Amino acid sequence: MNWLMDNMEGIAFGFVAISVFGAFAWLFYSEKKRIDTIKAMAEPMGFTYNRRDEKSIAFLKEFSLYCDGDDHQFNNVIDGTRNGVKVLMGEYDVIHGKRSNNRMHRPQTICVIEDAELA
Repeated sequence: MNWLMDNMEGIAFGFVAISVFGAFAWLFYSEKKRIDTIKAMAEPMGFTYNRRDEKSIAFLKEFSLYCDGDDHQFNNVIDGTRNGVKVLMGEYDVIHGKRSNNRMHRPQTICVIEDAELA
């Protein structure tokens, strides 16, 4: 019992360190699992998956909702045509602020559908 009391600080530090490491490992694992699920969903439907899509950002800036902000990212993008309907879906992130320590993210999941019959 005396050994436990003498080493309590080290044990507490070890517990906290393992907990923090475990939390980060779980975050990375769950993000990878989510991305793998998106990829697995896109391929059977005939869509392509891109981790980051810079070319679609210019298209999205045509909409006033996506004109604000200092930086834009379009991640986990599913793109393709199915039954004559063009689909573009992904996570659009508008970033406000120039400095890296003072940036605010506003992520949104969006889906843009183009169908000639709707025009």
